[in-house]
Parts: sequence; C-alpha cells; structure tokens
Amino acid sequence: MVPVDCSHLVNDIAVNDASQFRQLKNMVYHAAEKETFFLSGNRVKKVLTVGIRGDLADILLPGNIREIKDIRGEAAEQKEKLTQSEKKKSFTGLVLDCRGLKVAPALVPRVLDEEGKEIYGPAIVTRRFALRKGVAGYDSEIEKALHDPRIGSNPLRVKAVRVSGANSCDIVISNADAHRILEAPENLDFLRRASVIIVLD
Repeated sequence: MVPVDCSHLVNDIAVNDASQFRQLKNMVYHAAEKETFFLSGNRVKKVLTVGIRGDLADILLPGNIREIKDIRGEAAEQKEKLTQSEKKKSFTGLVLDCRGLKVAPALVPRVLDEEGKEIYGPAIVTRRFALRKGVAGYDSEIEKALHDPRIGSNPLRVKAVRVSGANSCDIVISNADAHRILEAPENLDFLRRASVIIVLD
C-alpha cells in the first residue's frame, strides 16, 4: 500500500471517496501499457504506468495543500536588507538525512520539530509546486541529493532524529535544526516551492 501521508493510504481514498475512486479508475483505464505477460490458463497480466505528478497528484493530494502567494519578490527585497552574517543563514533548499530510520516514502511527508510542530508539509508547500515536483523528492545517495538542482546551490543538510506517524512517513528533526530553518524568513520561500529532498537507505 502506498502512503499518502502519516495516516492515509491511497487505498483509503479509493474506498472512502466514490468521486476520487472514479477518477482513479478512469486514469488507470487510460494508463500507458508497459508490459504484457501471457500466463497459464489463458490469463493475461498487464503492467500499466501512471505518472505520480500532475493529474494523479491532484486527485491524491489533500485539499489543505493550497495555492500560496509567490513571495520571491518579497524575499529578494528582504534579502537585500540583510547583513552578510544574516545572509549566510538563508538557504536554497533542504536535504533531510533519514538514513537508518526506516522512513517510508509518502506523497505528503511532513517535517516536525521535537514538540510536533509542523516545519514543512501540507500547510507550507504551494499546491502548484507540489503537483509539478511532488511535496518532496527522495534519493538514496546523500552526495547526489546535495547536488540536485531541486534544492539549489546552498542547501541546508539536516539529520533527522526519528520517524513519526502511523505510516512512518513523518520526519522529526531537532528543535535546533528547526530553528535554523525558520530563523531566516526567506527560507519559507524554498519550502513553499517544495525544494526538499529526503535521503533514505
């Protein structure tokens, strides 16, 4: 089963929402055929592919991921007013090192501080970028993630401290690292633009 977030699976949406189930069924019906296997007993097995971004994401992503005003202009104006030491606190993206924690990939992961406050997730990311890029990217190599164009030239690297949620897809970071993310207002811009990569084993 594929987790949507910490408490819902894709199967939950299919079972509990008739309208979304019809949309999913129609999407599968029109999916691209990848492989066909002819099995014993005159049975046929087909493997179909559906892109996780765009239309499918629009069906599966929760409604609380909304379109948020683009603040790049405001952030740039703010940055011009910052001192050199303050500029060093701002980042272009976030790389979460979750190796060893058995984090499950999900469509809508959240990043929490040690008190459970949401640092990143559906309340922060802009729907337009979530549909286009996904709420977060996933990788298995830390160096590759650090050089991914998604998170820009000056990403913040953070080591997760534990996993949370029924589906093991929410990521808890230290309060100190949460403060590093939130202390520069312009960091909110890269969070809204889904410039986040999660590194798993």
